[in-house]
Amino acid sequence: MANLLKRTAQSWVELTTLEAALQSLATGSTATSEAIDNSGGLYPELELSLILASFTPSATFPYLEVHVLPITEDGTNYADVTPSTYKTTLQMATGASAKYLTTARLAVPASNFKIAIVNQSGATLAASGHGAKYSLSTLNLNG
Repeated sequence: MANLLKRTAQSWVELTTLEAALQSLATGSTATSEAIDNSGGLYPELELSLILASFTPSATFPYLEVHVLPITEDGTNYADVTPSTYKTTLQMATGASAKYLTTARLAVPASNFKIAIVNQSGATLAASGHGAKYSLSTLNLNG
């Protein structure tokens, strides 16, 4: 029998702390999620989905930076937002409209971690109406 490696995604989970932190987020500022528990190490990948309420980015190429902040060895604090925590860029459309953004699969640590979003849109995000969800996934041999 041939081996089959199958990816299994879990249900989408709302990130309420991140949603609140995105409200009126100024350009160049960072919004951070609540902790995501992957301490069992079962889920090596994460997908992130963001819905930003209508606003007008002013940058020529507006985007958001996505960072994964692993818990540090003290078991309490999380890594700072630095180039080493950077995972991907979410490019967004210009013009006044809601923005629907999603990541491809991102590698995540086998520990607790947080998601950080850095606004590089050139404009402050809307004061309300944002959505943020994640889905962890695992890999199973032979389905």
